Amino acid sequence: MDEKQTGRHVFQRLRCSGADDLKLSGTAVNILLEVDGKTNLDKIAVRTGMPLAKVQAAVTTLMEQGLIEQIQTAEPMVPVDTFSKIQAFIVKAIGPVGEYLLEEKTEDMGHSIAKFPLHLLPELVENIAQEIRRPDISLSFKRQMIELIQTLNRQ
Repeated sequence: MDEKQTGRHVFQRLRCSGADDLKLSGTAVNILLEVDGKTNLDKIAVRTGMPLAKVQAAVTTLMEQGLIEQIQTAEPMVPVDTFSKIQAFIVKAIGPVGEYLLEEKTEDMGHSIAKFPLHLLPELVENIAQEIRRPDISLSFKRQMIELIQTLNRQ
């Protein structure tokens, strides 16, 4: 695999012939049984109760044996309407200048409000929180954003 596996990667089983010389650990067999072309490694780790690093090692073995391959999946994006909620929190925390801060910070991260990866939202929140001068307001902003992120992750 060209890039490092992350918990967001999804794999599918491959048909193979001549499987007489396969040598797999019990862990690799358990992971192979969980690979379904839909479930990412984070969820497989949770379902099996294994640490993500152990799941990744088993996946590497399975790929080397030609039993699975990584598939491309669409990365979840933050819904655009979520940014209006974030914008409201920012303006409440720092005033009218907050209207420009959200767009500036998303662009600083190489993305736009129209297409922003969900997994980067905590980093964006941290970047914005650093701009809020009063620690109590910054902490309140982070708490509100954590609730929002948890809601998005449940969807």
